[in-house]
Amino acid sequence: MMHLDELHNLSSEVCEGMEFNSAEEAFLYAEQLSKAGSSSEDAIAAYTCAIQLDPQMAKAYVFRSVEFALTPGQEHLGIEDVRKAAEILRAQGNEEMARAMDQQVESIQGLIAERERGLALKKHYGIEVPSAVDENWLQELRENSTRPWSEKRGIESIDHQHQIILVRVPLDILFTALEDRAIASQQDVLNSEIEISGPFAFAYQIPGQDWSVVTTGWNSSLLERATLAQLSEELGHPVIVLEVGEGEISYDWFEAGALVEHFVGQEGEPYEEYKTEGLQTQQYVLAPDPEDPAAFQTVHFWSSRRSITAKEIGNIWNFVEKLLFDAEAFDPAIDYEYLLGTYSPKQGNFYRVQNPGFIRVYPSGEETFVPDLGRVDYFKFER
Repeated sequence: MMHLDELHNLSSEVCEGMEFNSAEEAFLYAEQLSKAGSSSEDAIAAYTCAIQLDPQMAKAYVFRSVEFALTPGQEHLGIEDVRKAAEILRAQGNEEMARAMDQQVESIQGLIAERERGLALKKHYGIEVPSAVDENWLQELRENSTRPWSEKRGIESIDHQHQIILVRVPLDILFTALEDRAIASQQDVLNSEIEISGPFAFAYQIPGQDWSVVTTGWNSSLLERATLAQLSEELGHPVIVLEVGEGEISYDWFEAGALVEHFVGQEGEPYEEYKTEGLQTQQYVLAPDPEDPAAFQTVHFWSSRRSITAKEIGNIWNFVEKLLFDAEAFDPAIDYEYLLGTYSPKQGNFYRVQNPGFIRVYPSGEETFVPDLGRVDYFKFER
């Protein structure tokens, strides 16, 4: 991948040398270079020129890239193309469209993840996933995306890195429990501005769901095991802390004031030394893909209520999703980053709590799906 300054130098030469009359002409020229198998750098420069002449051409660039992203074995090409478009726009000072391109990258990765989760989709939604993408499969994927949020179970996205707490009580009851632990609290803050000035949390309950959701920021004490265990005892209902990372998924299940189950699953070898934190965990090595025996997953598991085998785990992603399905729980992948529009809110700044929706990219265009959040409550905690 070229450095940004090299990319701009090359694109400037192409723009000056070719003297394109329009962004469309530059885009078509780039397409011809790509299809002819000519220099990829020349093609990228021509795409860059098209975006420089008309930033809206970035969207056409994305839709072309989706065709790569949805073709097995070529996913990285489509994603890298969209990332390049974001770099170009950001260098132009067009931050709004650059952020839109960043969202497209996440959306494309989400589509890839959905395809890779074909077994889970088939099992839970009756969706047959073909080896190659076709319009019927895309239509079924759209239908799943538009399924009422009240009916969804499992995990909405394994691509977006996030951590949430699921509590099986109505939001009003959860608000009272968290209000007692917070130094400040406020109900129904959606579309309102709040000040970030220390550890904080949001709580919400999607209408029709039995579980309320908590998302925390700034190393909130709510994530401590002792606090979560106490919360499960006080409320008399289960509490699950779930984390989805890059190539990793984990959960802790609390019930009646105690940790009853712990799971950490990773693609490949653990990238850092696993800390048992006093638990006598069982380690499993899984080979979830019969067609790729070199691919494996590592699991650390502990439970006070059941024992399992590697065969029963099968695949780390499907195992955790099945756990949530069996519990009638749903992880909507809506965290504080989604609500505030930033992963790193600055101390002392005000932010509007928002519900912008999720963007899905298809070869024919893009669609936005806005979840029904109902009410969102805010809590501030001591440092």
